[in-house]
Amino acid sequence: QSVYAGVGSGTIDGLHSRLQFSDGKVVLVGYAGAVPPLFQKAAVAEHVNKNFMVGGQFITSPFVGSRFGVSFTNRRMGQPSYFTIRRDSLNNALGTFITPEAYSDQLVGLDASYRAGGPVSVYGRYEYDLNYKHIARGQIFSRWSITDELALTGEYIYRSPRIPFHSYFSIFPRNSVKEIEGGVEYNFTPRWRVFGRLARVSYTFEDNRRYTAGVSSEYGSVSYSGSVGFDGKLNSFSAQLYYPLVERVFVPTLGASYAEYRLSWEAPVEHVFAGVVGATVRPMPTFSFDLQLQWLNNRITQQDVRLFVKLNYWFSEQMKLFQ
Repeated sequence: QSVYAGVGSGTIDGLHSRLQFSDGKVVLVGYAGAVPPLFQKAAVAEHVNKNFMVGGQFITSPFVGSRFGVSFTNRRMGQPSYFTIRRDSLNNALGTFITPEAYSDQLVGLDASYRAGGPVSVYGRYEYDLNYKHIARGQIFSRWSITDELALTGEYIYRSPRIPFHSYFSIFPRNSVKEIEGGVEYNFTPRWRVFGRLARVSYTFEDNRRYTAGVSSEYGSVSYSGSVGFDGKLNSFSAQLYYPLVERVFVPTLGASYAEYRLSWEAPVEHVFAGVVGATVRPMPTFSFDLQLQWLNNRITQQDVRLFVKLNYWFSEQMKLFQ
């Protein structure tokens, strides 16, 4: 089960439910299950009491154009035990069996958005880490439609590194990252839009510049993004296309991307190629399946090919509309 519920996101082998009340103005989401094994192994995780994810989300829309959500997640990932040599108080070397604590993520989050018929829409998000007892993420985004064709966007994001509690890396100091971005959007027609964005990413003592530009429509998009500064240099291009056929019974998709980057000014330039081809097939209103073939090629992962298949069946028309 794929989970996207506020601060809770990931994949579980378990149950995922979603209930709505008051004509959709109140929604309850709940999930619980085992965390799947690493390396995409087709097996159920051992020791489910140490490898699980549980949580939920409450969503309400008290007035038109509004949305408020409260979410919680608790994820544990057990670590294997091992035998090693340790020194006792007399400096004698003794064999010791070590049983590490399970990795842990416990977060609570709030999110809110407002988008009515006016020219301004706002979205905000706040996440708090219960283990480390500090802010994990803060975000605010706003969009201002100057005219029917022209709009300006602004966004601020504060993020702390997402490091599981009891992880070895949790003993090191962690520094937050701050991002501020401004953008412009212009609609040539209701179906065609061009956009551009410029952002500054601030680290503890250094910063980075990020820029994005592209064109999009209801059938696909083409974009360019780049960055330069403390964390190296990046240039990337991507394109995706999807076109419904036979009254949306068959929707083919095609995508490709290329990127070149260097992790520092002294490092060599790396190249990454990726491609996606797939389709969504809906032979009947209550049943559909998706096929997607992915290809990746870079210096580390050469000729990586993966096939994904997803089946959907709606037991009632109400469930279909709700999905």
